[in-house]
Amino acid sequence: MTDADRDRVWELFGIGRSDLAEKILRDRLAQVPDDAMAHALLAGSLRSGREKRLEEGLREAEEAIRLSPDFCYAHFARAEVLHDLKRYEEFMSSLREAIRLDPEYAESYFRLADAFQHVSQWDEAFRTINEALRMDPRHAWGLQFRACCLARLDRPHEAAIACDEALAVHPNYPVAHWRRGWLFLDEGNTSAAIGHFQEALRIDPDDEDYRRDLYEAMKSRFF
Repeated sequence: MTDADRDRVWELFGIGRSDLAEKILRDRLAQVPDDAMAHALLAGSLRSGREKRLEEGLREAEEAIRLSPDFCYAHFARAEVLHDLKRYEEFMSSLREAIRLDPEYAESYFRLADAFQHVSQWDEAFRTINEALRMDPRHAWGLQFRACCLARLDRPHEAAIACDEALAVHPNYPVAHWRRGWLFLDEGNTSAAIGHFQEALRIDPDDEDYRRDLYEAMKSRFF
């Protein structure tokens, strides 16, 4: 597919219009059925729509791999679907294959770091997130996840510094505020924690986790 079509699909993913992305991709595949990139992107569209069609998405990713076995992004797309299917061992295997095929594709490392937290392998998660941030040092999720790893490794002071660094780069990233709130709670600084939970909820007012944690922090402060 053309660079313009691919960029348009990425843009639609970014604004939550997977339905329009799917239409572009299906039109492309009607003309060129063996376009591996279109199949891989369609897998992403199917997993990110309002009604997740994960099994169909997995078939599209595997078709992309069949068409182009050495195509890194096809394995990455398969991994994304497997993650949502909670098939974590296969998810990690697909990510490792994506990394083997393209060791400089940073997003594979971010997703692998995330995978390690599901099995509580925090040393590996920390090592992997540092490798990912070496390639993409401003990655919003990666910066706050580095703070998470440090906290889990019982390095709270470094975790707080890492979270502050994440907020310096992305002051409107709600997950970083939520993470900083929890780090303040662990220090016993409930007032500061409430401030960050409130900010996370202001930025993303629909997130029930932020709402719940703000309520619990306020309850612990007053009672």
